[in-house]
Amino acid sequence: MGTRTFENVGKQLEAIIEEEFLSQSKEPHYYNEAQVQHKLGIELYKRFGIEPTLEWYVKNDESGAKEYIDMMLKIDGKRVAIELKYKTRKIDGKDYITQGGQSDGKFHFFKDIERLERLKKSKDIDFRIDKGFAIFITNDHLYWNEARSNSKAKGKNSVADFDLCDKKGIKKDTYNAKWRKSKNETVTISRSYPVEWFSPSDEVKKDGTTFRCLIITL
Repeated sequence: MGTRTFENVGKQLEAIIEEEFLSQSKEPHYYNEAQVQHKLGIELYKRFGIEPTLEWYVKNDESGAKEYIDMMLKIDGKRVAIELKYKTRKIDGKDYITQGGQSDGKFHFFKDIERLERLKKSKDIDFRIDKGFAIFITNDHLYWNEARSNSKAKGKNSVADFDLCDKKGIKKDTYNAKWRKSKNETVTISRSYPVEWFSPSDEVKKDGTTFRCLIITL
């Protein structure tokens, strides 16, 4: 059993993700988010004796609505919340499916960050967290590439505002998902974050055989 502390949990998560989920040239393969969430929980317990709470119930301070966090860990008496996104595209000869909907996938990742920020500031001690991680794992290059120019709305960008490009960063701002205008949805991010995808190899392919990960630490 390895050593883990509240301070180094981010590096431990990165190591597990790189070993278990980014090198899928051999079995096992992970075809959906539930499989990844389950395996991550197993590895945290096996390596560090951490037993995560999956689908942790929380309450939205602002609306009072019931919400769920993918995973909550207690480390050194402190709460660490994890939100996970796992999006795939088809690979020839494999059973991965192309999930598509990259615009909504990016939007929901921003919502994960917003939720984790809110929980760090929660007035309710039962739901307040000490640290949060928004994790995105994918083999779809459309998530880490810049949005095409023809997907930009007039005036302020819509889809392009939610880009998750290397080095571009996520800026402190209120974002309007204009393509979801029937729902009139916005996301408010209260601070800026660097965007740095990582993978086991420097060679990034567009055929789906390259898995990469982005971790936003709060």
